[in-house]
Amino acid sequence: MSRVSSGLPGEPDADPAAAAVEAGGVAEGRLRRALDAAHMGTWEWDVATGSLNWAGHLEEIHGMAPGTFDGRFETYAACIHPDDRERVLAEIGGALERGGDFHTEFRVTYPDGGGVHWVAGEGRAYRDADGRPERMVGVGWDITAAKRVEEELRAQRELLRAITDNADSALAMLDTRGCVTFVNPAFTRITGYAAEEVHGRPLHDALRCPPVERPSYGGREPLRGHEDVFVRRDGSPFPVVCAVAPLEQGGAAVGCVLEFRDVTREKEAEAALHARAEREALVNRIGEAVRSLTDPEAVLAAAVRELGRVMGADRCYFAEYDVPRDWARVGADWHRPDLRSISGTYRTSTLDVDAREMFGGPGGLLRADDLEASAPVFSPRAADTLRALGLRAILGVALFENGLPVAALVAAMADAPRAWTPAEVELVRAAATLVRSAMEDARVRKREHDIAERLQAALQPSIAADVPGLEVDACYQPALSEASIRGDFYDVFALDERRHALVVADLSGKGLAAAAQVATLRHMLRTLLYLRGATLDGAITSLDRLIGAHNLLQGFATVFVGTYDAERRTLTYVNAGQEPGLLRRAASGAVEELWPTGPVLAGFPGAPPYEERTLTLEPGDVLALFTDGLTEAGPSRARMLGVPGVSGIFRESASDPAATSSQIAARMMGGVEGRATPGGIRDDVCLLVARVPEHSHPENSHPAR
Repeated sequence: MSRVSSGLPGEPDADPAAAAVEAGGVAEGRLRRALDAAHMGTWEWDVATGSLNWAGHLEEIHGMAPGTFDGRFETYAACIHPDDRERVLAEIGGALERGGDFHTEFRVTYPDGGGVHWVAGEGRAYRDADGRPERMVGVGWDITAAKRVEEELRAQRELLRAITDNADSALAMLDTRGCVTFVNPAFTRITGYAAEEVHGRPLHDALRCPPVERPSYGGREPLRGHEDVFVRRDGSPFPVVCAVAPLEQGGAAVGCVLEFRDVTREKEAEAALHARAEREALVNRIGEAVRSLTDPEAVLAAAVRELGRVMGADRCYFAEYDVPRDWARVGADWHRPDLRSISGTYRTSTLDVDAREMFGGPGGLLRADDLEASAPVFSPRAADTLRALGLRAILGVALFENGLPVAALVAAMADAPRAWTPAEVELVRAAATLVRSAMEDARVRKREHDIAERLQAALQPSIAADVPGLEVDACYQPALSEASIRGDFYDVFALDERRHALVVADLSGKGLAAAAQVATLRHMLRTLLYLRGATLDGAITSLDRLIGAHNLLQGFATVFVGTYDAERRTLTYVNAGQEPGLLRRAASGAVEELWPTGPVLAGFPGAPPYEERTLTLEPGDVLALFTDGLTEAGPSRARMLGVPGVSGIFRESASDPAATSSQIAARMMGGVEGRATPGGIRDDVCLLVARVPEHSHPENSHPAR
């Protein structure tokens, strides 16, 4: 046996065979460790004998317990999923016939609910000298995790394709030069360009828009909501809303994705909606100017003034006709401050023209964009009359009854022509109808307001000069700014020698009907409290049932009723849906809120009974009862004071221990007005303030104001 020298002096020559065995063992150990680390296994199949040798993790990979594989090829084949078995055996057979390498992947079903796993195999087939299959060797490993990732990626690709193919928005993928690499079907539908017409082409060149890589599109964060104008293949421009998101790979920019949608219809709808909203807003402004007035002449003045301002007209008139040929009375006129004022009354001698001749256009329309340059739709005599008034352009609408004009609203320009738009025509038409209706309403409201105000003033009681154990004062402020008398009222009256009733109520409705119902509710409530004595909850329950049984209210009422016992210093109350009473404790300065203890008074069948509650008052304590005119005050309808706002004002107003009930009520009203500007108090306000004097005995009570 030959030996290999080590080349070192004094060392005996090494045995080459032993060295080879040792080297082989080292290599085998390294291979075993590598297979173990990779969770793989090796196999060798002796074709002639059918013996199949597995090593490493093959048993585990195929779902077998260690040491249970019997080395038979048939056992291995049985491990393969039935749906994959025929294919895999065919692949193995093909590799044996041709020799060389092969690769296969198949599923294995693990026993005991272990699920399905994927296995990959790599091998090589060897043949003998006569070309017959001799053996196969290879490796196997579990690829279940990789298959799951592959399936997820495939599903994501399919989902992405479905999204892009069915998206309403156009999508374009661009490289770093801004050239198109992908477009979806919506891109073709919106722009008219087929995919092959834009692939490799700069997008801004095709759509005639600024380059996508411009600075406004830059940055790593997606850009959303950018508006632009693109051009279709046929040359027609269209508005778009864009979004751009960058594409990165390995931390480096590789392009971006541009998404855009055609917003032509949205823009058209937005413009139409804006025009309509603008017209409605102008009409509403005119309406707000006239609805709050009770004087018909003031209604006219406010209407023409507001119309002239919102239209930017030099002059604006409203006329009512008594006979067809006469502008018998111009109710109001408005003109720019720098223009000469004109007379407010026109007679036949001044306007010697038939009103039907003046308003001869369709729908009673009087229109001339330029009285000096074009023939008007009305008669030459009418045009001469208008020129004589110093008018250059005019737009008016007449209102007819029984074929005759009864009123007209006119806007005019004095020194320059004006192309009146269809929107302005509709505005004047709507305003004319509104003003005419508002005038009639104002006349009715004024008449009803005067009656209701006198009636309600008569119904408001005078507070007794001596309320045992309390200082009491009340404040009533009708909502005259809205020309509406409502059903708010207060009442203070004696039940016996030591008990007084304190009432604040609010009836739904307004005007004469509400004022009349105040008397009904007030007298019924007094009668029931007189009869029931101390049973406050029973009295209110009976009142509610009587209202329902005899249909005594056209709507509902909210009521806070309290009885104060001066001897015990106790307040017993029922709150039937009214704003919470506020009680400021002198000792702590805290404000307690006395919320409803039952529903509103409406006579609803099956309504629950009312609950009475009792509180003990201490010297210096202050009670405030009020209607929702205070809580609904505020700068705007969206920013009302509410209970917290009124509670804060009450706390400040009652903080001075020397303040009388009259002073506290005045401070509350002033505080509400101050914090509610510019909206102010819009509704009736009924406020009742009661204060327990520092030495509260009946003989020490202060006279109410």
